[in-house]
Order: sequence, then structure tokens, then C-alpha cells
Amino acid sequence: MYKHYNNNQTILTFPIEFKINPNHIVVSISDFVDSIPTEILYPDADKFGRPKYSPAMMMKLLLFAYMRHTFSGRAIQEMAEENLPMKWLIGNPDEVPSYRSINRFRISQVAKGIIKKMFLQFHEQLSGYGLVDDESLFIDGTKIVADANKYSFVWRKSVERNDAKLEEKASALFDDMIQEKVNLATDAEGTLAKLDHAERELEHDIDDLDQKISAEKVIKGGSPSKQRRRKLKHFKHIITSDLKPRKQKYEDYLEILGNRNSFSKTDYDATFMRMKEDPMQNGQLKPGYNLQIGTQNQFVLFYDLNQRPADQRTLVPFLNQVQQRKATFRYVVADAGYGSEPNYDFVLKDFKATPLIPYTMYLKEQSKKYKNDANKVMNWAYDCDNPFMVVR
Repeated sequence: MYKHYNNNQTILTFPIEFKINPNHIVVSISDFVDSIPTEILYPDADKFGRPKYSPAMMMKLLLFAYMRHTFSGRAIQEMAEENLPMKWLIGNPDEVPSYRSINRFRISQVAKGIIKKMFLQFHEQLSGYGLVDDESLFIDGTKIVADANKYSFVWRKSVERNDAKLEEKASALFDDMIQEKVNLATDAEGTLAKLDHAERELEHDIDDLDQKISAEKVIKGGSPSKQRRRKLKHFKHIITSDLKPRKQKYEDYLEILGNRNSFSKTDYDATFMRMKEDPMQNGQLKPGYNLQIGTQNQFVLFYDLNQRPADQRTLVPFLNQVQQRKATFRYVVADAGYGSEPNYDFVLKDFKATPLIPYTMYLKEQSKKYKNDANKVMNWAYDCDNPFMVVR
């Protein structure tokens, strides 16, 4: 027995009223966003032009779409047009925002400000419900690939090496220019400033030689002024077409690098890291970010997007951010990737908590093979009677 099925009906009836199950996730999303203070959700808006979509509605729409693993602007628009719970969040089914409006909102400063405040509000609500406390903070991280070309890398060592070669080339060029009696005396500091000064002096000397050559007669054996002008033009060509552009490029690269060792030309904030997704285990580097999160009872309470590949160097800045939000915990729990003496000292003295973080060799030192290895200095016995004698 099957229920009667026929899709050739001429009339399609719709219910006038639509109710959402009280346990549906959109109800929790709506209540959470509505609990955010109005001054955060609705900052100063433009007084002219077409009215914008409500930031509260747009934030609800994005949160529900992300929970359904929908991230494309066009896919979110399609979901808003077809999904009934999404329509319930929007309120007015005739006011479905376009994918352009969705994309503009989620990269706007308004959305960034709301997201930062949402974590504080989320933490407060969880504390109010008794779902989180100040007992333990669990920290872990993962690397996410940036939307950047993986062959657009710039390495610090390469820049510094090439910059040193350029300095040598510029110094040799200055010596040759002094031999040609070009005035290089200047108070300017830095190679780039000295190259600018040398270029101006060369232009001045070349103009003087042009006037001198135009007034002189034909000289047997060639004009010395023309020979000197040819050399000066060669110097100027080297400066304008090679040394100055490269020096400026290297200085810009070093400024972008900061204290990093690499960055991507198509995403200056991305650093090249070894990603966990590599199936061939060939150690391929890709531009990305190190995302750190602090959790409790499977709730994400804090997050930080870091440019450092190693987790060990992200713990202190992450906990500094937690302190700025005036959050305190009795224990800080993390894996061995965060274990180091500076991290232990910071957690104990500055963060005022107990670190439950094993050091890098902890698990290996517990193995039977490691303990029975006579080549390890840690396994040697110490003779108290003869301090200069070590018994193996």
C-alpha cells in the first residue's frame, strides 16, 4: 500500500500560518542576537540613501547559514528564498537580501564589531545558565589555509640576502661616482636616501654637460665631456632602473614581514605554514593563519587569529587577550605543543593559574624504550660519594 501521489494538481494550497518548533536552533539564534545591546547592533547609520537591512536580521541569517555549512553568498541567498526557518528569521519573505548585500555586510566594520561583542555576550549568557565557570580553560589551535596563491611567497632570509648584495653594489657604485667627481656629500641616512641624492646630482651634472657639449666645437679624438656624460648616464640608469626600485621593494617587504619569516604577495597578513591537510606528508608550505581557541564544555569562549606557525609562541598573546576581557581560570589545559618554560612562568606568575601542559618530551620519556636506553644522559646514575663519577 502506498499513499496516493500526483504532482499534476492544478491548485497548490499553503497554510496561512507557520510555526517554528520551540527547540529549533533558529529560536536560540534569534534569542541570542536579540539579547545583544542595541547600541552594539545598531551603530550610527547613514542619514541619507536607501535604508539598510537590519544588522540583527543579517547576523541571524549568517549564523544559521554557517551552522548549516553554507558559506557562499549566493548559496545563502538561495537558502533564504527556499528555507522556511530562514524565512522565519528574516520575518518578511519579500525582503530577502541579495548575495551582494550579504557579502558587503559580513566584511563590514559593523559586522566585525558585532562579532567581537558577541563573544562577550555569549560568555555572559553561558555563565548565567551555569554552563561555564572559572575552573579550566582548554586551549588548542589549528591552521587554516588563506585565500592566496601558494606560489606568491616572500622569505625573510632571501630578502635580507639580496638586500645585502644590493648594499655592496650601491657602495661600489658610489666609489665609481666619486672617481668621476660626482658630489655625494649629504646628511641623508639610509641607502635609499643616498641613492635619491646621487640621482639628483647626476641629473644636475648631466644638464651642465649638455650645455657645455652644445657650445663646443668638434674635437679631434672625441669630446671628454661626451665621454663623461656617457658614464654619468650609465650611473643614473643603474640607479633609476635597478638599485632604487629594488631597495624600495626590499624595505617594503621587511616592513610587511615585521617579526615574521614569510608572507604572501596576494595576502600580506598570511604566513607560510605546514598544513595538517597534506595527504602526502611532503611538508608543503601554504599561506595561512594559526587559529587559537579557548573552550570549556565544548563552548568556544575566546579566539585569536595568529600569524605564528608554532603553537608554543601563541600561548602568551592568547592569554593576554583573555586577561583583557577580565576572565580568570584556575587551570590552563593544553597539549605538549604549548609546553615551554616561558609559557609555564607566564601562566603561573602573570595569569595566576596552574598550567596543565606537558612538555614536548613528556610522553616519549614515559616509554619503556626511552627509560632503558643507556645512551640517554637522563638514565645515568649519579654517584654521590664521587661527584666526578657517573655510573651507567
